[in-house]
Amino acid sequence: MKKTGKKKGRKQERDFCTYCVKILDWEVPYSISLNRGKSITIGPFWEHVNLRIKGHLLYPEKIAGELPLSFLGSREENDYLKNPDKYASWEPNAVGHLTIRGKQRNFLGSLPQDIFPILIAGLSAEKYCHIILNGHVLYRGGAYIDSINFEREYDPEDWV
Repeated sequence: MKKTGKKKGRKQERDFCTYCVKILDWEVPYSISLNRGKSITIGPFWEHVNLRIKGHLLYPEKIAGELPLSFLGSREENDYLKNPDKYASWEPNAVGHLTIRGKQRNFLGSLPQDIFPILIAGLSAEKYCHIILNGHVLYRGGAYIDSINFEREYDPEDWV
């Protein structure tokens, strides 16, 4: 007799990994516009800020190579940080996502918009030379990232 029903999938526990990226170049495009159709967001304006970093993934060495990173600014995250009690029951999945699948290599993350002036000042003064991403091991070409650190120096012994 043929079995019917769905196969039970196993929830796989994922190991954690540290990814180190050397900053090679960066830019911060910004735009603001009227939100006439109100189709993008609520309110009269729509803005977009993006810290784009051209980087070189140093660690893990087996996936080393060029890696573009994009950090989107969000005013909503400012509220999450200022009023943590208001969002106590909300548990976000990640602060970013790393993709390394064939020729596709990129990172997309989100940062509070208030931090951009500090990051721009640090990048301009070359105080930040590395970005350390801590999160899951790549699985099927993708990994959720739990923390982002902008650092001057990178010593694998401190992170691995």
